[in-house]
Amino acid sequence: MPGRDGAHHPGPRPYRPRKWYDWAFLIAAALGLLFFGIGEMTDIVDDPGAGGVALIAALIEIAIFALIVRFLMPVDRFPRTRIDIVSAVIWGGLIAAGIAGNLNSLGTGTLIAPFSEELTKVVGVLVVLGYSAIVVTPAGGFVIGFVIGASFEVVENIGYITGADTNGGDAVSTALARTWIGFALHPMWVAVTGAALAYALTQRSTRGWLAFAGAVIGAVILHGVWDNVAIPVVLALVYVVIVVTVVVVGFRVRRGPAAPATLLRRPVLDT
Repeated sequence: MPGRDGAHHPGPRPYRPRKWYDWAFLIAAALGLLFFGIGEMTDIVDDPGAGGVALIAALIEIAIFALIVRFLMPVDRFPRTRIDIVSAVIWGGLIAAGIAGNLNSLGTGTLIAPFSEELTKVVGVLVVLGYSAIVVTPAGGFVIGFVIGASFEVVENIGYITGADTNGGDAVSTALARTWIGFALHPMWVAVTGAALAYALTQRSTRGWLAFAGAVIGAVILHGVWDNVAIPVVLALVYVVIVVTVVVVGFRVRRGPAAPATLLRRPVLDT
């Protein structure tokens, strides 16, 4: 583009992750597949009945989540690319689900899960935003967070459904309960924390990081209440709170400034 002297100078070049970053992500995905994904697939094969129910439920969830993501954000607010979405799916469904699943098995899962799951998911937002070559915006963090949480929820539900018979339950009733009771809680929690993280990264201020910390703490608390308080009125209240929060945050990030697809940014994870 022409400079002040009238001469043409090359514009900024898109940021591309260093090779170590590519390899680190691939290794993490491979480990997730090895220590978690293969086990999930084995459970489906070992019990074709429950596995079939789990796959049908997963396809329904994926279709609904895909429609939500498709219409969640206009492209001028978040110029998403296929690699961003694929990376988010891999992180949520393999890496975060694998890490959190193993951490949850170390003790009382319902007490560990709010911390292990919310932290591994929001770390994924940082990783994907750092991997991307597009501008970081709260809208981007919101959508990437939603995708990570959706992938996590689909895989988690497959595990519950395929293990229903072993735990004295029924695959169909478990699928209905897991699919519709508390639907999209994982995507909603991390959509909010992802938007807050992107806000903190763009503001680079105490206010931004306090907002991010508050979002994460709030997600952990609500998740903990949902997992440990079996009182219908309380659970309904938690669900209403997170839905209202997501709607408010979603409208706020949609009203933010447009992010042209050509706008380049400083890399978050560059060293």
